[in-house]
Amino acid sequence: ELGEGHDGVTVEDIRSRRFDHLVVDDLGKKAISPFVRQAYFELVDEVYRSDGAVGLTVTSNLTPEQLAENADAHDLGTVRRLKDLCTVCALDAPRRIEGTKGNAP
Repeated sequence: ELGEGHDGVTVEDIRSRRFDHLVVDDLGKKAISPFVRQAYFELVDEVYRSDGAVGLTVTSNLTPEQLAENADAHDLGTVRRLKDLCTVCALDAPRRIEGTKGNAP
């Protein structure tokens, strides 16, 4: 999880191609600080500028339109880049599969 003081992926990691794929899980799930908003933008922007050298997978319960509705002016740049980079795959499934919590194979 990306947060203040995180020791995860950095823009420099993407520039140097240390990672060939970035995964952002549950985007828009909770409120984030201005620091994290800026970090998300910088990471997504660097993937955008990599011209396909770095892959990106984003999961969210929100559609791109809902992300844009909840975005401030700075976040709109992130949302626009995500729309350019990603193909939306909507899954129509129950939120939780019964009987699997804690019992994963």
